[in-house]
Amino acid sequence: FDACFHEGVSTEDVYLSSSAELVDHSLNGGVSTLFMYGQTGSGKTHTLEGVEKLTAEHVFSAGAEVTTSFLEVIGNKVLDLLVQGKPEIALRSDKDAGFSVEGAYEA
Repeated sequence: FDACFHEGVSTEDVYLSSSAELVDHSLNGGVSTLFMYGQTGSGKTHTLEGVEKLTAEHVFSAGAEVTTSFLEVIGNKVLDLLVQGKPEIALRSDKDAGFSVEGAYEA
């Protein structure tokens, strides 16, 4: 784990601890990924919505142009959250190129 948070932590504290450095890395040309996982009903969706908002504010205040995908991984399935109906898409692995998501909508 990079971090584990209790129910009293603010969304801003979660963002500053888990995501702000990832956004800075991306703004400097890197690629970043944030994984959130936990027990059903533990608040991941609620927290992620706040983290998304704070990420957007951070990125757009820097004047950056962005391409993004939002994916949900459930067991062996990868779902595209930017497409109505959340269709399943393919996760591919290549020994040279690493992992990629085939068919993910980019906005």
